[in-house]
Amino acid sequence: MIERLRSGAGEAVAVMDSSRRRTQDCVTQAGRAGEALAEISRAVSIINDMNIQIAIAAEEQSAVGEEINNSASQIAQIVDQSHTERHRCGPGQRSASAAVRAAETAGRCSASDHAL
Repeated sequence: MIERLRSGAGEAVAVMDSSRRRTQDCVTQAGRAGEALAEISRAVSIINDMNIQIAIAAEEQSAVGEEINNSASQIAQIVDQSHTERHRCGPGQRSASAAVRAAETAGRCSASDHAL
Protein backbone atom coordinates (compact mmCIF):
# COMPACT_ATOMS: atom_id res chain seq x y z
CA MET A 1 0.00 0.00 0.00
CA ILE A 2 2.82 2.44 0.80
CA GLU A 3 4.36 1.52 -2.47
CA ARG A 4 1.15 2.38 -4.30
CA LEU A 5 1.02 5.73 -2.45
CA ARG A 6 4.59 6.47 -3.43
CA SER A 7 3.85 5.50 -7.01
CA GLY A 8 0.68 7.59 -7.05
CA ALA A 9 2.52 10.53 -5.49
CA GLY A 10 5.30 10.20 -8.08
CA GLU A 11 2.78 10.20 -10.89
CA ALA A 12 1.06 13.25 -9.38
CA VAL A 13 4.39 15.09 -9.20
CA ALA A 14 5.14 14.18 -12.84
CA VAL A 15 1.71 15.46 -13.95
CA MET A 16 2.21 18.68 -11.96
CA ASP A 17 5.66 19.20 -13.55
CA SER A 18 4.20 18.63 -16.97
CA SER A 19 1.38 21.10 -16.24
CA ARG A 20 3.89 23.66 -14.95
CA ARG A 21 5.99 23.37 -18.14
CA ARG A 22 2.89 23.70 -20.34
CA THR A 23 1.72 26.69 -18.33
CA GLN A 24 5.15 28.31 -18.69
CA ASP A 25 5.05 27.66 -22.47
CA CYS A 26 1.60 29.27 -22.63
CA VAL A 27 2.85 32.32 -20.70
CA THR A 28 5.84 32.64 -23.06
CA GLN A 29 3.62 32.35 -26.14
CA ALA A 30 1.16 34.87 -24.70
CA GLY A 31 4.06 37.29 -24.13
CA ARG A 32 5.22 36.85 -27.73
CA ALA A 33 1.66 37.35 -28.97
CA GLY A 34 1.42 40.55 -26.90
CA GLU A 35 4.67 41.83 -28.43
CA ALA A 36 3.41 41.00 -31.92
CA LEU A 37 0.12 42.80 -31.26
CA ALA A 38 2.01 45.86 -29.99
CA GLU A 39 4.12 45.87 -33.18
CA ILE A 40 0.98 45.53 -35.31
CA SER A 41 -0.58 48.42 -33.40
CA ARG A 42 2.50 50.60 -34.07
CA ALA A 43 2.39 49.69 -37.78
CA VAL A 44 -1.32 50.54 -38.00
CA SER A 45 -0.64 53.89 -36.32
CA ILE A 46 2.12 54.66 -38.85
CA ILE A 47 -0.20 53.71 -41.72
CA ASN A 48 -2.93 55.96 -40.31
CA ASP A 49 -0.46 58.87 -40.14
CA MET A 50 0.57 58.20 -43.75
CA ASN A 51 -3.08 58.14 -44.83
CA ILE A 52 -3.63 61.52 -43.20
CA GLN A 53 -0.57 62.94 -44.98
CA ILE A 54 -1.78 61.53 -48.30
CA ALA A 55 -5.24 63.02 -47.78
CA ILE A 56 -3.75 66.44 -46.98
CA ALA A 57 -1.50 66.29 -50.05
CA ALA A 58 -4.44 65.29 -52.24
CA GLU A 59 -6.46 68.24 -50.94
CA GLU A 60 -3.54 70.59 -51.62
CA GLN A 61 -3.13 69.21 -55.13
CA SER A 62 -6.84 69.64 -55.76
CA ALA A 63 -6.66 73.27 -54.60
CA VAL A 64 -3.65 73.94 -56.84
CA GLY A 65 -5.44 72.32 -59.78
CA GLU A 66 -8.44 74.54 -59.12
CA GLU A 67 -6.20 77.63 -59.03
CA ILE A 68 -4.57 76.61 -62.32
CA ASN A 69 -7.99 76.07 -63.88
CA ASN A 70 -9.16 79.51 -62.68
CA SER A 71 -5.99 81.15 -64.00
CA ALA A 72 -6.40 79.44 -67.36
CA SER A 73 -10.01 80.64 -67.53
CA GLN A 74 -8.92 84.20 -66.74
CA ILE A 75 -6.22 84.04 -69.42
CA ALA A 76 -8.76 82.76 -71.93
CA GLN A 77 -11.09 85.66 -71.05
CA ILE A 78 -8.28 88.19 -71.45
CA VAL A 79 -7.32 86.69 -74.81
CA ASP A 80 -10.96 86.83 -75.94
CA GLN A 81 -11.27 90.45 -74.80
CA SER A 82 -8.01 91.38 -76.53
CA HIS A 83 -9.14 89.67 -79.70
CA THR A 84 -12.49 91.47 -79.54
CA GLU A 85 -10.81 94.84 -78.91
CA ARG A 86 -8.39 94.28 -81.76
CA HIS A 87 -11.19 93.54 -84.21
CA ARG A 88 -13.27 96.42 -82.90
CA CYS A 89 -10.42 98.89 -83.24
CA GLY A 90 -9.43 97.40 -86.56
CA PRO A 91 -8.29 99.88 -89.22
CA GLY A 92 -8.23 102.85 -86.86
CA GLN A 93 -5.67 101.19 -84.65
CA ARG A 94 -3.60 100.25 -87.67
CA SER A 95 -3.73 103.85 -88.86
CA ALA A 96 -2.71 105.08 -85.42
CA SER A 97 0.18 102.63 -85.36
CA ALA A 98 1.26 103.80 -88.81
CA ALA A 99 1.04 107.43 -87.66
CA VAL A 100 3.22 106.68 -84.62
CA ARG A 101 5.80 104.99 -86.84
CA ALA A 102 5.73 107.91 -89.26
CA ALA A 103 6.22 110.38 -86.40
CA GLU A 104 9.15 108.38 -85.08
CA THR A 105 10.70 108.29 -88.54
CA ALA A 106 10.12 112.01 -88.97
CA GLY A 107 11.68 112.68 -85.59
CA ARG A 108 14.78 110.71 -86.55
CA CYS A 109 15.02 112.55 -89.85
CA SER A 110 14.74 115.98 -88.26
CA ALA A 111 17.26 115.04 -85.59
CA SER A 112 19.74 113.96 -88.25
CA ASP A 113 19.07 117.20 -90.20
CA HIS A 114 19.96 119.25 -87.12
CA ALA A 115 23.11 117.25 -86.63
CA LEU A 116 24.39 118.22 -90.09
